[in-house]
Amino acid sequence: MRPFDEYRKALFEAGAVWAFSTPSFIPLAELSTPMPGDEVKILTYALRELGMKNGGKISAIGTAALPWRSGNPNRYFVGLELDLPWEENIFKGYTNVISRSPKPLLCAGITDHYNPEILEFVSVPKIFFKAAMLANLTIRPLSGAENFSSYEWKLSSPVWLPKPVKP
Repeated sequence: MRPFDEYRKALFEAGAVWAFSTPSFIPLAELSTPMPGDEVKILTYALRELGMKNGGKISAIGTAALPWRSGNPNRYFVGLELDLPWEENIFKGYTNVISRSPKPLLCAGITDHYNPEILEFVSVPKIFFKAAMLANLTIRPLSGAENFSSYEWKLSSPVWLPKPVKP
């Protein structure tokens, strides 16, 4: 995803020191415990079905910042808003979901010092993709790095979204 890396670099050069603080990911929900592999696989089919509403393609449509639901109230996921149709009931029946993301966002980084003005200096790249994977991602601030954008993270085994089926 070269255009996304260039977007992150432009954010960093504009003063967003948090722009490379995490791997590229789309936070969908905050969980109390990791989702079991079979539930992850079922969810990939639901996400693929949502993506088919746009012809199977997911595109960046603007910038966005979403608050991290637990912990520091000033902590935000910042990145590109995606045009993936989003439904309230996508996590219906999942008991370990604390909160779901209000909209899909391709995360460029996490910050405790979000300044919306910085996003005005960086244009939204033309990004689209059809392939994606779903996995549990655990993120936590590094000890002693409360005032910086330093995180440790661990990714579970990924499950790729099934190939789009054309009607």
